[in-house]
Amino acid sequence: MQWLALVPFMVAAVALVIIPGLLIGAAARLRGWTLAAMAPVLSVTAIAVCAVFAGALHISWSIWPLLGFTAVAALGLVIIDQIRVRVLRTKRFESLQMPAVTAKGPKQTAHNRIMTMGACAVPVVVVAVIATWQFVRMVGNPTSFSDGYDNVFHLNVVRWILDTHNASSFWVSSVSNNGVASGFYPAAWHGLVSQIALLLGSSNVPAAYNAAFWVGMAVVWPLGFVYLVRVFAPTIGPAIQVCLGVIASTMVAITGSFMSNLFPYWLGLMLLAPVLALCVQILGFGETTLDTPLSMSILVIVISVVGLALAHPSTVLSLIAFLSPVGLIWAWRGYTSLRDSNRLRARLYLWGAGVGLLVFMAVWMFARTHDHRDPVNTVATSLGQILLVSPLRGEPSWLLGVLLVFGAIAMVKRPAWRWWWGPTAVAVFLWFMVSAAPQSKFRTILLSGYYGFSSRIAGVLGLVLLVIVALGSIYVWQIISQRMTQSLRWNKAWVRWSAAVLSWLVLFAGTQLIGPMPAAISGVASHYHITPDSPMVDSDEYALMQQLPALVPEGVRVANNPWNGSALAYGLFGVLVTMPDEQSPNTPGLYVLRDHLNTAASQPALVCPALQELNVGFVLDFGDQSFTTWPQSYPGFENLTSSPGFTPVASSGHAVLYRIDACQ
Repeated sequence: MQWLALVPFMVAAVALVIIPGLLIGAAARLRGWTLAAMAPVLSVTAIAVCAVFAGALHISWSIWPLLGFTAVAALGLVIIDQIRVRVLRTKRFESLQMPAVTAKGPKQTAHNRIMTMGACAVPVVVVAVIATWQFVRMVGNPTSFSDGYDNVFHLNVVRWILDTHNASSFWVSSVSNNGVASGFYPAAWHGLVSQIALLLGSSNVPAAYNAAFWVGMAVVWPLGFVYLVRVFAPTIGPAIQVCLGVIASTMVAITGSFMSNLFPYWLGLMLLAPVLALCVQILGFGETTLDTPLSMSILVIVISVVGLALAHPSTVLSLIAFLSPVGLIWAWRGYTSLRDSNRLRARLYLWGAGVGLLVFMAVWMFARTHDHRDPVNTVATSLGQILLVSPLRGEPSWLLGVLLVFGAIAMVKRPAWRWWWGPTAVAVFLWFMVSAAPQSKFRTILLSGYYGFSSRIAGVLGLVLLVIVALGSIYVWQIISQRMTQSLRWNKAWVRWSAAVLSWLVLFAGTQLIGPMPAAISGVASHYHITPDSPMVDSDEYALMQQLPALVPEGVRVANNPWNGSALAYGLFGVLVTMPDEQSPNTPGLYVLRDHLNTAASQPALVCPALQELNVGFVLDFGDQSFTTWPQSYPGFENLTSSPGFTPVASSGHAVLYRIDACQ
C-alpha cells in the first residue's frame, strides 16, 4: 500500500473528528475557536456514547447510527438552549460567573471571530505539516502496525468491532472472553478507528488505525493546544503563531515513550487541553472572554467529561487534578469579593469548593486500580528532566529548557498568568511521586489511576510544560519586538520579518533536529518496522500471516500461542484465532489445547472434542520465543513438526502453519 492510498483514510479521520463535534458544538452555542477546538472532543464523545447506545439497542455499528445520534444530540441541545432562554430565564445563573481575574478583551464579533480563526489556523497548519513528517518517519508504511504489548488487544478489538458490529465500551472486552462481555473497557479509540474503516467500506484495520493516529497528532492536539494558549494570550502576531506550532509539535518527543502502545490513553491526553481551557474560561481566568452562555458551556463540559472517560478514565483524573488548585483560587476570590456585600452568596463559593474537593477525592479513590511499578529516576534526574522538558528521555531539550525559564519568569511577572502555577505544581508533584518517590501506600493511592506508569504522568507533565514554553516564547518575542520598536535603526519591516524567520529556523532546528526528538522518532519507529529480529512479529511470521486469509476457510479458527505475536493474525488479517489476547485460557477447551494439542493423535478423546467445540482446524507455530518477559508455557504447541496428525500447509522461515488432521 502506497502513501497516496492512505489519503482517503486520513480524510475520513478528519471528517469524523470534526463534523459531528462542529454540529453538536454549534447547537450548544459554541463559537469561533472554542467551537473548532472543542469539535474533536465532542466528536469522540458522540462516537463513544453512540456506540454504547447502539450496543444496548442492538443497532448494528456503522456511520448511520452516528449520524442519527449527532442529529438527535444537536437537536436536544438546541431545545435545551431555547428552554434556557425562554422558560428558565437563566440570566441570573449567567451572572454567577466569576468576575474576570484580569481585564478581558472586547466580546467577539463575527468579524473578530473570522480574524481569530485565521490567526489560530497558522500554528495548526504548522503542526499538521510537521506532524505528518513525523508520522511518516515513525510509521514507515501506511499498513504498518506497532508491536507494543497492549497493541495486540487494541488491534484485535477493532477487528472484533468490524466483525460483530458492536463498538460499545461494555462489549469490546468480549474479544478476550469468547464473545461474552466481561465488563467496561473505554473504547472511544476503537470506535473512532472502526468508524474510519466503516466509512470507507474497508477491512484494512492497520490503515484505519494509522489514520486515527495521524489525525490525533496533526489535528486534534494542535486545535486544543492553541486554544489553551489563547486563554493566556488571545492576540499574538504571525511570528509567535508559527513558533507556537513548532512548540506544539514537540509533544511527540514527550509522548514517544507510550504513543506506540497506549493509544486510548494517548487519545485522552490529546483531548485534555481544550476541555481544560474551556473550564478555566468558565471560572473567569485568562485574558479571553467566554462568549458562550455560561450554562451551555457547563453543559458542554459535562458532555466532554463523559467523552474523556470513554477515551481513558485517567484523563478525567488529570482534568480534576489540574482544576483543583484553579477552583480553590476561584472560590477564594469569589468569597473575598462578596463577603462584605452578600455573605450567603460568598459562603456558596466556600461550600462549592468543599463539595468539589469531596468529589475530587471520591473520583480519585473510585478510579484506583493497582500500582506495582518502582520509581525510575532519582530526585535529581526527575528535576533535570523537568527543567529540560524531556521527561523519561536521556536527551535534553536545551532550547525548550531556556524558553521554560522565560515562561516561568513571565508567569511570575504577569498576574493574568499566575494561576497556571496551580496545574504546574500538581503535574510536578505527580511526576516526582511516580518517577522518584519510594513505594508507599500514599503513592499507590495517588498513582494507581495511572497504573503507576511514569510514561503516563510524563504525558500530563509535558502538556503543562509546553504551555509554559509557549508563554516563554511569547514573552521573549514581545521583548524583542519592543526593543526593535524603540530603535530607529531596527524598527523596519524587513528586520522584524528577518528576526521572525530566524526564530522559526532556530526553534525548528533546536526542537526537531537535535535533542530528544530524533531519539523519540526512532524509538517509536522501532515498534513499527518489521525486521527478522522484531520481538512480536518478525518478517518470517508476517509473511506467513499474509497468506492466511487464502489458506484458512472463513469461520475456521487457528490455534495459537498469544505470547509469540500470532494473535495478531486476527487483528491484521481477520483470521480467527483461539487466543486473541495475552492472557490465560478461560475455558476448559483452551486449557486442553494449551497443554495437550500436540497429543491429538495419541489422546483424541481429550483433544478432539476441544478442537470441535472451538472449530479449530489449523495451528500457527511461531516457535517458543515470546515478546514479553513473563510468558506462559504452551507445552501443547511444542514439537509439532514431529507430532503425528499435523500437516504443514505453508511456511516462511521458522514460521509454519499446520493443518490438524489428527481428528479426521
